[in-house]
Amino acid sequence: GKREAPMKEAFHEAALDVISKVAFSSDFDKEWGNKRLGLKYTTDTKLSHLTLISVKGLMRSFTFPIKRLFALIHPQEAEMYREAILAMRRIGRDCIEKRIKAVTSGEEVPNDILTQM
Repeated sequence: GKREAPMKEAFHEAALDVISKVAFSSDFDKEWGNKRLGLKYTTDTKLSHLTLISVKGLMRSFTFPIKRLFALIHPQEAEMYREAILAMRRIGRDCIEKRIKAVTSGEEVPNDILTQM
């Protein structure tokens, strides 16, 4: 029988997985879990899912320009977008701090984009 396959999500996950491994020599989905992030409104903590939520929030802010009014009308949705963005910032900050610590302590680090920055 014929069955639809969600290819958009699969390609999105594959692209982010390649970027995280090539640019940062890291597998963010294995390193970060729901407990460690402590998310309240988002159950899936895969980087691809957090990115998707963040982009949806950005698109929502363009279609609903009065942010404070949106947050009053849809408080849980607004908090979900905020939470995803903050989680991605936390992941990025942690990755950069670990690399800086490794470089300053003289550890061998992979030759990737993060090291070049």
